[in-house]
Amino acid sequence: MVEKIGMASCRLTVLSDRILTMFPNHHSLSMYTTLLLGAFLAIMLIFSTPTHSLSQSLPVTHIPNYGPPRTTQFSGYLELKSQRGRLFHWFFEREGLKGLTEEERKEIPLVLWLNGGPGCSSFTGLLEENGPYRFIGDSFNLKDFEHRWLHDAHMIYIDQPVGTGLSHADRFVRNELEVAEDLHSALVEFLKLHPEYHENPFFITGESYFGKYSSTAKYILDRNHAGDFHINLQGVALGNALMHPIIQRLIKADQIYNHQLVSFEGREMLQDLLLRCAAHVQNQDMYPSDTCELYHHFFTVSSGGINRYDLRRFDDTTNRTRREMYLNMPEVREALHAPFAEQPEFVGCSSKVHDYLEKDVLRSVKYIIPELVKSGIRVLLFAGNMDLKDGPVGMEAVLQSSSFFVKELGFKTWRRDLWINPQRQVAGYVKSKDNFTFLVIHGAGHFVPTDQGSNARDMIRKFILDIPFCSDETVDFRNMREEENPGLRMRLSGFSPRSTTYKCSSIAGHLCRETTKLNGSPCSGHGTCSDTGFCQCQDGWTGTHCGWNHTRIQSDALKSNDGLTFYLFNQHWHFVDSDFGGMVRGKVVVVHHHTDGKPDQPVRALTTAVSGPSPSSSYYSPAYMEEKMVGEGLGTQLPWNKVCIYGKKNAQPSYRSFHFVHCLEDEEIEGTFITPFTDADSQWKFSIWNGLPHPIETQVLFSRDEPTEEPRRRCSLAVRVLCIFFMCTGACS
Repeated sequence: MVEKIGMASCRLTVLSDRILTMFPNHHSLSMYTTLLLGAFLAIMLIFSTPTHSLSQSLPVTHIPNYGPPRTTQFSGYLELKSQRGRLFHWFFEREGLKGLTEEERKEIPLVLWLNGGPGCSSFTGLLEENGPYRFIGDSFNLKDFEHRWLHDAHMIYIDQPVGTGLSHADRFVRNELEVAEDLHSALVEFLKLHPEYHENPFFITGESYFGKYSSTAKYILDRNHAGDFHINLQGVALGNALMHPIIQRLIKADQIYNHQLVSFEGREMLQDLLLRCAAHVQNQDMYPSDTCELYHHFFTVSSGGINRYDLRRFDDTTNRTRREMYLNMPEVREALHAPFAEQPEFVGCSSKVHDYLEKDVLRSVKYIIPELVKSGIRVLLFAGNMDLKDGPVGMEAVLQSSSFFVKELGFKTWRRDLWINPQRQVAGYVKSKDNFTFLVIHGAGHFVPTDQGSNARDMIRKFILDIPFCSDETVDFRNMREEENPGLRMRLSGFSPRSTTYKCSSIAGHLCRETTKLNGSPCSGHGTCSDTGFCQCQDGWTGTHCGWNHTRIQSDALKSNDGLTFYLFNQHWHFVDSDFGGMVRGKVVVVHHHTDGKPDQPVRALTTAVSGPSPSSSYYSPAYMEEKMVGEGLGTQLPWNKVCIYGKKNAQPSYRSFHFVHCLEDEEIEGTFITPFTDADSQWKFSIWNGLPHPIETQVLFSRDEPTEEPRRRCSLAVRVLCIFFMCTGACS
């Protein structure tokens, strides 16, 4: 009502002036007559103000360069509560509805597709990825796309945020919350205009920067919970999604180097550029886009122009110019109810939208995904394995950095299954549990439906219809033709002589048995293969192959004055499975003790591949991890003929991942081996590696005392053993 009064008052001012001028002596009218006239006009204007929405969703009856559409279509502009502008939409009804009952129609999924940018039009998806049409050759003529998602769902494409594509902007959005508010508002307007789709299960899908737009899904759930207009959201599918820009960028140097697209020195330069980007974000400089894009320029030049969206290509994977020319044709605008008055020029990606969101580009939204999974809706993350921009390596790194996925869901222990498509080919690789799925699509770049249309359709069909990618289904390889997948057929035909029909779990178990045969038996003889494809280790053993003995030590024993003495096998790990937080000082004492005699020659060649620590000093590696901003040393091999103590904050260290390491050569360990550290904030975990060809006796002690000095007197073995138990520090060397 307030809005109505405001509009009425503006119109009243103009109208009253016009009416008063009709009276030659209007200045002589009494005050009461003037007030009565004004009140009458105000009431009349208030109740004549339109109460209906100005949103439009009009039938599309003809498509230029194609003809009459196959299915029911609507398009037009949707009003926004924020009054920032109007969002353009194009809706397509699913094919094959003839003969369906009303209840069956309500069960058809309604799928929203969004492209990223920020500021890139969803017409990219409509005309080049999963929509009903594709351009014919180099012409502007359209044809039906064989693998269109309309086979399985209603589809709606929206250009958003305001100012993107055909959408109109009076003012621009500046953060993800405003993006979510406007998209939610547009969806509510559409469903009010078309209540026949209100109860259908609704899914949000998209790619690239759409990962940041995933906050819209959380916003919809929050508004549903608050009792607002209900949207029947059932799932979200994010393709090659940007979720945590810093983590996904920092991993790019290794990813690019692993494909040998830059030299080793180039990798170091990329790391430096990416670290500078991270430093800007850590310093709350939220406008570092130029700094963070320097790596792109360096990579492009160094690789000879490789397309980061698809490492197999040098050229652009999309034809933006043709889309722009087609959607700026007057006849197309008229057919789609998108007059030039609303958006004078269609641009595939709006630099102005991007500029207004620049402050928000590098903010993380990785917390959104756990929230969506906890809510119970289905969540699919998918990525093409040829994408260097926002591909599966970076996406999985984001998941691995999430305590929800690692600790609560146990993501690291999930079985990685083969995703077999209807043509009985390996389409990709899947990790799935409950309502969450992580899918890697083989042979696809950044634009998965463009590169793998058939597999993308199979993916979305399984997702929206809640069909497992690989669970109770069986894969029959008996009738597989050689040309379909000869390598897989050959390998699988040998492990079960009676049958060639397998469930995914049996394939995973087979792979476990084949790949973990150390010392002649699976899992090093210290565990069994489970249907997850991983070893289940016996008590006292750990590691991927159950090859490490694992002694648990309680923290209260370590903090006692006596510490704990234990026997450490040769060439085995000892994990200290306790957290030590707020320790002002600590010390780890390793006492060298021969039990089987020292062999004349080492079992393996001596290497110094533990990031280069000197024999008698601790090594602290550079800081590069974004969240903790503390370093991780990256070793390449186990340090043979050394005893090493590894430390890591908040996680168990290994020779591949640590924050500090202290090593001594065999001949240097004559008495005590003391490693002090100081840290009052973090939780530390420790591992001890005995790379010697013989066992040693080890003592571990943590305390708040200053570390003891090196003993000055040499004592017999018996006296040293007594000192171990009575802690007679300083008495013996």
